[in-house]
Amino acid sequence: MIRPMSPPEAVKARSTQSDRVRSVRADRIRSNKRGWDERSARYQAAVGGAEMYAGRIRWGPNGFDDAHVGVLGDVDGLDVLEIGCGAAQFGIELARRGANVTGIDLSAEQIRHGRENVRSAGVRIRLVTGNAERLRRRFGDASFDAVVSDFAAGFMDLDRLLPEVAAVLRPGGFVALAWTSPVLDCMTGAGEPPLLAFKYSYFDRTPWVDAGRDATFEFKRTYGDWVRAFAHAGLMLEDLVEPQASKGASHAEWRNFRWERTSVVPGTCIWKARKPSLASP
Repeated sequence: MIRPMSPPEAVKARSTQSDRVRSVRADRIRSNKRGWDERSARYQAAVGGAEMYAGRIRWGPNGFDDAHVGVLGDVDGLDVLEIGCGAAQFGIELARRGANVTGIDLSAEQIRHGRENVRSAGVRIRLVTGNAERLRRRFGDASFDAVVSDFAAGFMDLDRLLPEVAAVLRPGGFVALAWTSPVLDCMTGAGEPPLLAFKYSYFDRTPWVDAGRDATFEFKRTYGDWVRAFAHAGLMLEDLVEPQASKGASHAEWRNFRWERTSVVPGTCIWKARKPSLASP
């Protein structure tokens, strides 16, 4: 699920005293569920149906091909959980490559679109509505070989999410999460000038909070915040892939990811970590 560009009325809350930040933070799960239910139809119309990824596994708004960035490798026969699966487009490409895919998303509307896409694609995917910060309760321990997410992790509390991911992964299994680079989060939100200058402090963790009927809450984190979250969950960080956009690369609806910017600074970070294998007797 890729984050859409904020609508024109969207605001970047810059004060921790902001009423909007405090009110949405108080119930961010409900806000994100309601926000995505509200925007789902518009978002899916903008990004396309089952063929959104054009037959390839792609990461982020610039559509980096996994065959080139080498994050997932061969998924044939793996039990894969996609968190924040949206309308299942990423999962469809995994299923086409032989993975046994389960998808979970807060938004019932996103899941409804997902079921339509799965039928259209002619693949088998289990889709459920639920909170990815409570995976263990839903799926049980050691249920998956891999957990993946294409641009949904920023809506979630990593300190709650990653221990749940670690619990449902089998020993030796991996997690791969793509989200906005902490560097890009310091720049203008709609790709307007100044194109390559910081507008916000790297250390300002004030969340992104959209205005309007589809208000959502997104965490803003530093690189260190990400690293510590994996470590505290007992996951071994294996790779951080920061693909460089090529000249003329598409950014779909997300102007803050325009190639003139993401060919110079990283726009997408793909974090890969692994659950330790069981110790030998």
